[in-house]
Amino acid sequence: MHINRALLAAAVATVANSEVHTVDVGEGGLKFEPQTLNPKKGDTVIFHLYPRHNVVSGSFDKPCEFNDDSWFSGPFDQTDNGKKKYVVNVTSEEPVWYYCAVQRHCQNGMVGAWNAPSSGNTINAYANAAQNVGQASTPQSIKGGELFEDEQIASLTGSSPSATQSEGFNSTGATTTASGSQAPSRSSNASATESGALASNTGAADSLHAGSVTGIFGVVIGIAAWFL
Repeated sequence: MHINRALLAAAVATVANSEVHTVDVGEGGLKFEPQTLNPKKGDTVIFHLYPRHNVVSGSFDKPCEFNDDSWFSGPFDQTDNGKKKYVVNVTSEEPVWYYCAVQRHCQNGMVGAWNAPSSGNTINAYANAAQNVGQASTPQSIKGGELFEDEQIASLTGSSPSATQSEGFNSTGATTTASGSQAPSRSSNASATESGALASNTGAADSLHAGSVTGIFGVVIGIAAWFL
């Protein structure tokens, strides 16, 4: 089999240049942290949901409202008390707006965006327009991304989101460890280090479907398909 080395080098460079971005959803109140980011096409965005928030994408012109192209994390109840993160692949570098649809969180400023312009349709303009919305809307079920635990994310992207897989949240919002004891809710500095986790999740890729999470993993698959 003849391999075009120039194309292979370019594909490998694409993988190396892809990044993983993590957004905390509601960790410190009604906010996304960071509120804005600037991912490139092929990057992966991981939303770490805290009780009892969600994330829905929409358009600038209709804040707090989903559309046919929206992605949705599903409700917090489906995250196994925060152990599962919502993972989305960045398919273009156009602005993407998103919000929390729980109660009046969107209207109260819980909005975010990636690749938002610095003038005109800014994140502040979106937040101001959201204040006048009567009720936020959500799709009926998760779409446009996948819920994964830390080890699955690591096997797909080669990196790990912030919290360890053994952590979840109790009804008060405090973090609970595997032993059941409480610990203060903390932000993204710990990594998933459970022994053998990568091997135990080799089937994670089978759960991917067209148009959902691919990120760096998707690029690698594309490389393999190109040369086979």
